[in-house]
Amino acid sequence: MSAAAPTLQWLDVATMPLTGLQLIEASAGTGKTHAITSLYLRLLLETDLAVADVLVVTFTRAATEELRGRIRRRLVEALRLLEEPAALDVEEDASLATIVARALPDATAAARRLRSAVAAIDEAAIYTIHGFCQRALRDHAFESGQTFTAELTESQEALVAQVVADWWRRTFYGDPELAAFAAHRPQLATPAAVKDWLEDLLTRHVELVRVPVVDRDALTRGAQQLRSRWPAERAAVLAAVAASPDLSRKRDKSMHADFVAAAAALDDWCEAGSGLALPGDCAPLTQQGIDGHVTPAKRAKGVVGPQLPFAQALGAHLEAVDALELGLLAQALRDCREGLDRVKRAANVMAFDDLIRRLHEALLAPGGGRLAAAIAGRYRVALIDEFQDTDPLQF
Repeated sequence: MSAAAPTLQWLDVATMPLTGLQLIEASAGTGKTHAITSLYLRLLLETDLAVADVLVVTFTRAATEELRGRIRRRLVEALRLLEEPAALDVEEDASLATIVARALPDATAAARRLRSAVAAIDEAAIYTIHGFCQRALRDHAFESGQTFTAELTESQEALVAQVVADWWRRTFYGDPELAAFAAHRPQLATPAAVKDWLEDLLTRHVELVRVPVVDRDALTRGAQQLRSRWPAERAAVLAAVAASPDLSRKRDKSMHADFVAAAAALDDWCEAGSGLALPGDCAPLTQQGIDGHVTPAKRAKGVVGPQLPFAQALGAHLEAVDALELGLLAQALRDCREGLDRVKRAANVMAFDDLIRRLHEALLAPGGGRLAAAIAGRYRVALIDEFQDTDPLQF
């Protein structure tokens, strides 16, 4: 039998368990910070934990300072109630009153623990996730394989530009056909264009999947065949399109301007005599483009345009051209990510996203078990306030 799904319960921070893995679901403005400060207080009063034993992770630097201040105020409020128990009867925060009331039988020891915590709160482990990773890598440099002296840089734009430019030159300078292809593809035309496309992906820990493999020789042969076929089949293709009663037309009933422009684009491409990439203007003369010009009323009935072998071959070639571009961009992502990492390691610098990635890699490495044990031994409880769940490594 499969395990029963966990039961959702209304949150009561004064009584919820302090052990195991606990998930609190909350929207903005519903009291997440209040819950964290209350749980922090309980950990200090109801367990043998000290400030140094509790890790708190939130999203931004500003949030860490706000959270540190809120925790400090929570501890001070609890200390006041311990020293003035009569005030519990008029305390408006019910959860705070409940937590403090449980500590009253040993109020002297509880107050001593809270005074020590307030004094140590500036050293409390309250970090952003990047700050936590930086601290873990630095404190466990031997286990993680990192250097003690790596410099953290807030901008890696110049390094990215350098690595992408190197990849672009290596890929296209020695291959005139591929360079001519790239010149007609906006995302590959220049190093700056590749950089713009790659920059977010380089730091988001994502991969391009299901990238088709393109046979360059077959693609070249396909381009040559289309150049040979178009002059011979041009009249028949345009006649079939012009004669079809199912396709949309101009006001004067003549052939739609998209087809006229596509034919002119193919004429120019054939006249040029070389190149894998066709101009985008020729897309209306693919089979998909022709079918897309069927009038809406007939399209709703399942009518398609005239089925033309040349249009089908043209569409297949354009799909292969797009796949070649995607394959090059996927290669750029892999190569530039590796190249960027080499450059940064050589310069002994890290960007913020490297902190998460390198800790993740260190935990998965052969010695990762020792690193995980060392970090777990450093912090006995972790309270995760907020993180970026769109980042698979953070998640």
